[in-house]
Amino acid sequence: MRLDAMTAVGMIVAGYGIGYGVSAFNPFTVLIAQQIAGIPVYSGLWLRLAIFIPFVLIGFHHVWQYTKKVANDPSKSMMIGVPCPLENQTATSYPALALRHKLILGSFIITLAIAVWGIATKGWYLYELGGVFIAWGVVVAILGKLSADEAANKFIEGVSDLVTTAVLIGVARGIALILEDGQILHSLVHGMSLPLSYVSAEISAIGMLVIQTLLNTFIPSGSGQAYVTMPLMAPLGDLVGVPRQVAVLAYQFGDGFSNMIIPTNAVLMGILGMAGVPYGHWFRFCLPLLIKLMVAASVVLVLAVMFGYGLDVQPTLN
Repeated sequence: MRLDAMTAVGMIVAGYGIGYGVSAFNPFTVLIAQQIAGIPVYSGLWLRLAIFIPFVLIGFHHVWQYTKKVANDPSKSMMIGVPCPLENQTATSYPALALRHKLILGSFIITLAIAVWGIATKGWYLYELGGVFIAWGVVVAILGKLSADEAANKFIEGVSDLVTTAVLIGVARGIALILEDGQILHSLVHGMSLPLSYVSAEISAIGMLVIQTLLNTFIPSGSGQAYVTMPLMAPLGDLVGVPRQVAVLAYQFGDGFSNMIIPTNAVLMGILGMAGVPYGHWFRFCLPLLIKLMVAASVVLVLAVMFGYGLDVQPTLN
């Protein structure tokens, strides 16, 4: 395609970061944050669905601009002089899509549907979802006509590819644990939130976005960040006139978009490592995109406050 590794990483990371930030159904962010805030699960769905395409288009335009520039003039690539660890791999030819492949694809779609149903109606979370996907793995092994030994070996191969990522996640979680149990993080959140009580509701909503973005560096886990910040942001929103639904939206934006650039995000660092893209190069590529998304998110939050988004589910305070 006459493109570089930065383009490939941009397509992947921009897609997952924006999808995470404006997700309508994410059980690890939306569901948990709304539960902590005391508002109905998956309420306010219409706004998240409405802004999904516009935000995706922002990411698409950013990656497309870079791609077009590199395709027209390869010398403008940000990867000039940086070796690609995958450049010596030969192209692999794959067999045509057979019936069992179609069955495996269909079983994947059914598995996702079951997971969404369980989350929405049965309150499923990590343990239940893990069981669902393990069961799907068994189904795939049967449909793929793998023996027990082959299936076990393939599983081990997959796990081995994730060892580095698992170590990074463990280290990141260790940092978060020290900050949380040492009461450092709670003090930090409290101190950062105090200025919001002196400004208007619209500015407070933007302030919440900035705080959530900064805190994601120290708490790269979406659910962990919800547990740490939402118990404070929800009642703070009540005091400054920001509906709890808007506070959840600010958390979702801040957590999701910054995942594309924070170095404590193990998934991001794993992708950059496999593609051979230095973090400094990626930072220069991604920072303008993050700024565009933050500006758009600020506009959405201000309008949400102005038009009373979430007031219909706002808890009644005694």
